Amino acid sequence: MQMKILIVDDDAIKVEMIKKSIAYTNADITVIRNGKEALLDILVEDYDYLISDMQFPWSSYSNSHRAQNLFSTQGFPFAS
Repeated sequence: MQMKILIVDDDAIKVEMIKKSIAYTNADITVIRNGKEALLDILVEDYDYLISDMQFPWSSYSNSHRAQNLFSTQGFPFAS
C-alpha cells in the first residue's frame, strides 16, 4: 500500500526541496499551502505522515503548537 504524506508549507521552494528529499519513498504526496485547509483536509483524508514548517502558515505559534500536540497524542507522525 502506498504511503500518503501531507506537506503543509506556504514556501514553494521549501515544498520542492521536501518533495525531492522524499521522492525515493514513492509516496502519494499532497501539498497544501494553508494550515486551515490542511486541518480540514486531515479530517477527511487518511495521511500516514505530516510535514509542516514550525508554524502553520495561517496561525500563531500557540495554535501551531496545539495542533502538533493533537497530532502527536493521537499517534499521528509529525515533522516540522
